Amino acid sequence: MAEVTNKYGATRTWSELCQRTFDSKAEAIRGEELWALQAAGEIADLEYQPIYTLSVSPKVTYTADFRYRIQTGDEWEWIVEDVKGMVSRDTRTRLVWLWKDSDKTTRVRLLRRTDDGWEQLRSPGYDGVATLSTMHGGQEIAGNPYDAH
Repeated sequence: MAEVTNKYGATRTWSELCQRTFDSKAEAIRGEELWALQAAGEIADLEYQPIYTLSVSPKVTYTADFRYRIQTGDEWEWIVEDVKGMVSRDTRTRLVWLWKDSDKTTRVRLLRRTDDGWEQLRSPGYDGVATLSTMHGGQEIAGNPYDAH
């Protein structure tokens, strides 16, 4: 039987550690890394496939790959994380929408698997990000205006 892949060629992958199927091998690897980080106490409240309602009418939702909390100083902050091989225009738009509608303490990470580990892609509300216009094809601007909190 042939492996089932999605339109981008990703293969659904079962994780014994997490006891679930992930949409890609890269997502399964990251899911297992996050599972281990939570077991070690480095992150908390790990969720798989959290769904966010961006609009009620018309109904628009966004399903991230992971959501968890990390401790920064005395505070805990939420991280929303997506593993992508390719970032579509729809994904970029929904991530900007998610970040703009959040309390600005939620950080959004887009990761791509590389031979050396993980590459962080530009995303709203996280280190290395330029501006919302960059997310929509504007010119790259150094710095991260969202990390002022």
